[in-house]
Amino acid sequence: LGALFTAMAATSALGIGPGAFLSDLFGKTKVIAPCVAASAAAVAVVGTATDPNVFLGAAIAWALAHSLMGPAPAAYATEVSPERGRAVALSAYRTFGDAGLLVGPVALGALADCVGVGPALAANGWVLAASALAFTAAARGEGARRTRDNR
Repeated sequence: LGALFTAMAATSALGIGPGAFLSDLFGKTKVIAPCVAASAAAVAVVGTATDPNVFLGAAIAWALAHSLMGPAPAAYATEVSPERGRAVALSAYRTFGDAGLLVGPVALGALADCVGVGPALAANGWVLAASALAFTAAARGEGARRTRDNR
């Protein structure tokens, strides 16, 4: 288990730089949605894997997708906000992210206790997939460059 978490942490650390590069190259919206969708797929595999190698691969893929997305959501939140609202946008992004880190494991654990780990992770995957679709539908602009309209 320790080796798994180490592999996931190393993958995350190595993916942040390339993730920032990809966000700048292609735009934040073109990085965020695919990475969230990849996370959803990886979570679904983690929850249903019966082979340890498949589980390990899915866990590392999950970490990679998350790290490649890394800086894009925060950058997107500030870039689509008016100049005077950027601090509030970044604060809201961080606050809701931190709230999710606090509530998510407890809620997922409670769900896992009720229905099992596989279905709980499948539910998590569905929430991630719905988030990717909602972001894709609501995202405005590329989130790659500032324009006069959003300064």
